[in-house]
Amino acid sequence: MFVPLTKAVISRHIDFRELSRRLSEAEALQWVLPELRRVVATWTLDRTIRTLQNLMEVVVNAMEELSGSAANDLFNEALDEISLEVLAQKEAEEAAANMDFSFTIKF
Repeated sequence: MFVPLTKAVISRHIDFRELSRRLSEAEALQWVLPELRRVVATWTLDRTIRTLQNLMEVVVNAMEELSGSAANDLFNEALDEISLEVLAQKEAEEAAANMDFSFTIKF
């Protein structure tokens, strides 16, 4: 029932090595895990902010294009209306100028 000395020393060495490994893992988790969470959270927030910035730029560009297009269409329609009114006025002036106001009264 006696264990040889070398076997006991090896067994004790293995036990201490396992204990050291468990303590190291616990200490590493205590220090590394919060840092890892911070890094991942920071990366996630940064990525989310970049994505939102890109989406905002797309929305702003689309709104500018739509508002510019709508304003341009409105401006063109106003110019068309004005040009039609001016054209109608000129035609009326020409018709009035060409109108023969001479008339004869026949009895």
